Amino acid sequence: MSLQTPPPRLEPMTAGMILDYTLRLYGRNAPLFIGIVAIAFVPYYLSQVAVIFAADLALSAARFEFIVGFAAPVIGSLIQLLVLTPLSTGAMLFAISGKYLSEDVTLRGTYRRALKRFPSLFAAYIIVGLIVVAALVAALICSGAFFLLVLGVATLVGLSLGAGGTIIFLSMVAGMGALAIFFVIVCYIYLVFSMAIPIVVVENGDPITAIRRSRELTRGFLRKIFAVLLVYYLLYFVAALAVFGLLALFTDVESAQAQIGLQIAELIVALLAAPPISVALMLLYYDLRIRKEGFDLDVLSQSLGGAATVQSTE
Repeated sequence: MSLQTPPPRLEPMTAGMILDYTLRLYGRNAPLFIGIVAIAFVPYYLSQVAVIFAADLALSAARFEFIVGFAAPVIGSLIQLLVLTPLSTGAMLFAISGKYLSEDVTLRGTYRRALKRFPSLFAAYIIVGLIVVAALVAALICSGAFFLLVLGVATLVGLSLGAGGTIIFLSMVAGMGALAIFFVIVCYIYLVFSMAIPIVVVENGDPITAIRRSRELTRGFLRKIFAVLLVYYLLYFVAALAVFGLLALFTDVESAQAQIGLQIAELIVALLAAPPISVALMLLYYDLRIRKEGFDLDVLSQSLGGAATVQSTE
C-alpha cells in the first residue's frame, strides 16, 4: 500500500515544480506504477527469453528457423506495440490521475478502466503513430534536401577555389544541419500531439477530438513540455546505456546468455525509468488545463469514472 499522496496542486506549476512533483508522486507510489508496467511487460519479456532459449537449444533447425528466428519476435513486437503499450499506458495514466486527485487507486481498477477505453486508446495510438511516421518522412525529405543542397554548393565552391578542406567543412555543416532539421520536425510533431492519450484517458474523448484538443492545449507551451519531458527521457536513456554498457563489458554480446541478460535489463529499465515519463506527462496535462481552462476538482474527479465532462471555472 502506497503512502498518502499530498493534495494536488490546483495552481499553475513551473517546469521545476513539475519535475519536483513528478519525483515525489513517483516515489510515494512506485509499487503501484511499477506493478502496472510489470503486468503488461513481464509476460512479453519472458516470451522473448523463451524464444532465445529455443534458438539456443537448436530447436530452430530448418523447419523451425523461420518461426523462432523471425516470426515469433515480430509477432511479439507487434503485440507489445499495438496491445500492451496502449493498455499499460492507459492504466498508468488512470493511476497517476487518481493519485494526483488523492483518490483510492488499485492495480486492478486501473486496468479495468483501461480495458473499457482500449478501442479509443488503440485508435489514438494508431492515428498519432501515422502522424509521426508522416513527420519522419517529411523530416527525412527536408533534411536530405538541405544536405544535398549544401553539399552541392560546397562542391562547387571547393572545386572553383581548389580547396578540398572547404568541401569537407561544408559537408560536415550540411550533415549537422540536416540532423537538426530532422530533430526539430520530429520533436515538434511529438510535442504538439503529446496530450492526445491523456485526453482520451481523462476526458473519455474520441481519438480525433483528442488530437485536436492536444494541439490546442499545447499551443504556446511547447518549450515547457519539451524541457520537462527531455529531463526524464534523458534519465531513461542514461539508465539504459549504463545497463547495456555493463552487459557489453562483461559478456559476449552474441551469446544467448547475453541476449537473455539484455531482455532482463530492458525489463528492469522499463519498470523503473518509464513511469516517471508518464507521471511528468500527466502533470503537464493538468497544468495546461489549469492554465488555459481551469476546472472544478470534484467534477474532474467524477469524469475519471466516466461521469460528466469537466466544467470550466472561467
